[in-house]
Amino acid sequence: MPVIAQSGVVIYGDVYFVINFCMDFLALYAACRVNRARYRLARLLAAAALGSAYALAMLFWYGVPAVDIAIHIAVSLLMCAVCGGYAGFGGYVRQYLLFIAASVILGGGIQAVYYLGEQVQANFFGRPIQQQAPRVSFWYIIAAALLITCLFLAAGRIFKARNGIRTVELTVEYCGREHGVTALADSGNLLRDPANALPVIIIGRGAVTEILGPVKCALLASPAGRLELGSVGEIAVRGVAGERTLPLLYEARLYTRQGGKKKTLNAELAADLRRERFDMYDAIFPMELMQ
Repeated sequence: MPVIAQSGVVIYGDVYFVINFCMDFLALYAACRVNRARYRLARLLAAAALGSAYALAMLFWYGVPAVDIAIHIAVSLLMCAVCGGYAGFGGYVRQYLLFIAASVILGGGIQAVYYLGEQVQANFFGRPIQQQAPRVSFWYIIAAALLITCLFLAAGRIFKARNGIRTVELTVEYCGREHGVTALADSGNLLRDPANALPVIIIGRGAVTEILGPVKCALLASPAGRLELGSVGEIAVRGVAGERTLPLLYEARLYTRQGGKKKTLNAELAADLRRERFDMYDAIFPMELMQ
């Protein structure tokens, strides 16, 4: 489907749309992974489709540079909002900055890899370096984008390892449904249920809402609501603001995965309804359970 852009260049609109869709999807996915944001495939696809449709529409836009930049920033913010999964304003800003960084790295990385290949061909195979804009294979762009995305994610893992950050992919089973939760292993979480001396995993309000639903989550906030729910206990915690109680979800079953197999955790799950998340993580995981 060839189209003529405002510059007079003939562009295949369907190929242009698919390339931008793939690039936006990879950049959003990398940003979510590094930001530890909960993401859903449908939201990622919708955000990537929005970005690629915008890129295609801009081929026919005749505007001043300042307006173009403002529109670009607005659409990028909207894409991050559609993607979702962040915690609060700070998480949203971090998600946006990571998305921009991933986009720049993807675009610049593909350009650098291409011209590096041109130099290798010239030096070792005697092929002349192209002076005109090169014709690049669609699959070459996708392969290079996947490679650079993997490098971006690997850099995030190295940073996390060097800073002693340990995370756990936790599975919470409640009322027959399983929910994935990303937890931060914290040696400072020494909380134990006084009734059975089991360690307690503390989960934020955002993940509790996904697990229980908004109605049951609202009931957890009051003692009367906890009685209505049933199978909910309480545990006292002491913080900077003083002592308060957290609801314990006795019906929740907790698992981690090791080698593709479920490992049952002998622990309780407490809900901290005052915290949406714990920085970039859904829950605080006792370090003793890592052993």
